[in-house]
Amino acid sequence: MSRLAMYATAVCMSLTMVFAAESIGQRKLLKDIPIEFTLTKTMSLQDLIDEVERSGKFTFVYSRKDIRGITLAFNQPVGSMEDLLNEISIQARVSIKRVNETISFKNVVQDAAMPQVFDEVPVQVSISGKVTDETGEALIGAAVLEKGTTNGTITDIDGNYQLTVGDGAVLQISFVGYQSIEIPVNNRTTINPQLQLDTEQLDEIVVVGYGTVRKSDVTGSVSSIDTDKLQKEGVNSIDQLLQNAASGVQVVQNSAEP
Repeated sequence: MSRLAMYATAVCMSLTMVFAAESIGQRKLLKDIPIEFTLTKTMSLQDLIDEVERSGKFTFVYSRKDIRGITLAFNQPVGSMEDLLNEISIQARVSIKRVNETISFKNVVQDAAMPQVFDEVPVQVSISGKVTDETGEALIGAAVLEKGTTNGTITDIDGNYQLTVGDGAVLQISFVGYQSIEIPVNNRTTINPQLQLDTEQLDEIVVVGYGTVRKSDVTGSVSSIDTDKLQKEGVNSIDQLLQNAASGVQVVQNSAEP
C-alpha cells in the first residue's frame, strides 16, 4: 500500500477526533459571538432561551419555575451574547455562568449586590510536532489524543500533527504495532513523540486455516479468545463454546446431529 493510500485510510478512520479538535479550537468569548436572531421589544425569558438554543450555540441549565413569568424589555440594540446575557442578568436578577457551550442561571436575593455574568473559557494551547519511530521515520496516521477527552487528530503523510488542547493536558500517542505513550504538555507548544515497536504484539501467532502466520502479517481484523474462560464454560459442544466468544465469529449448525 502506498504512503498516500495509508494516509487516506487513516483519515477516514479518525474524522470524529478531527472534528472535535476543530470545535474546541474555534471556541469564542461571549463578546465575540454575534446575535443571529431578531429580538422583539419585549420577550419572555423562556422564549429568549428557546431562541438561543435553536441557534445551536448554547444549552441552558435552569429551573423553569425560577424564570416563569419573567419578561424582558430591549430598548437598545443588542449586538453580542455578552450584551444579551448582561441584560438578562440585570432585568431578571440572576447571576449567569458560561462554561464552554453551557450557560447556567442562579437566582440573586433581592438585597444582594448587582448580579454578574461569568464567562469561563478554558485556556487553550496549540500543540504541534512530528511522530516518528525509533529510527526517526515518520509514522503516518498515528493517533494523537488529549487524555480523558474525544479531542484528537492524526498525523499527516509526513508524520506531522497539530492539536489544540486544554491547559495542563496530557497527550496520548498510539500507532498499530507500537507501544502507546503519554506525554504531559507542561506549557510546551512543540512536542515530537517517538514510539517504540511493540515486539510482543507483532510476534503473536494467528491460526489461519491449517497453518499459522505472524499477527503483524495479517491484513484483516484479528480476535483473541481466552482459553481459561473457555474451560469455565458449561457447554456440550465446541460450537456452543465458540458462539459469541469473539466479535465477528458466527457458528452455524447444519443439522441436529451433535
